[in-house]
Amino acid sequence: MSDTNHKGLTPKGTGREIAPLYRNYLEYPYLALNRPFSAADCRDMITQCLIFTIRSASPVGLTYDEAFKKASELIAERNAFGTKKYGEGLKANNGYDPNLLLLEELADAGMYATMGLEESGYIAKDAAIRSSKYVK
Repeated sequence: MSDTNHKGLTPKGTGREIAPLYRNYLEYPYLALNRPFSAADCRDMITQCLIFTIRSASPVGLTYDEAFKKASELIAERNAFGTKKYGEGLKANNGYDPNLLLLEELADAGMYATMGLEESGYIAKDAAIRSSKYVK
């Protein structure tokens, strides 16, 4: 998997700022989103996104079984990174609020997904479609 976070990179982009694009997306109340009803539902949806991203990032077509194996390997890598950095892997009852951590990580993930959509040209196409169908 990517070691971008380990390289100490400072992002310097030449494109549009992502936060306003993502915030604009969140302003539309018609979004047909699946709604999780429990923490388990939330974890399942996050796992779906993880598998999708692994398969999309792969230069060769991965089966779902292969993507789940890669996801498990990634979790092991992230746990090893945490163990090296903090002296132990992530454990329950560690003094942190898991909901706050999840909230911050999901906001970042939404920004990264929006960045990918912007770089692929999807946002410009989607904005044109939305402006023709919906009036705020």
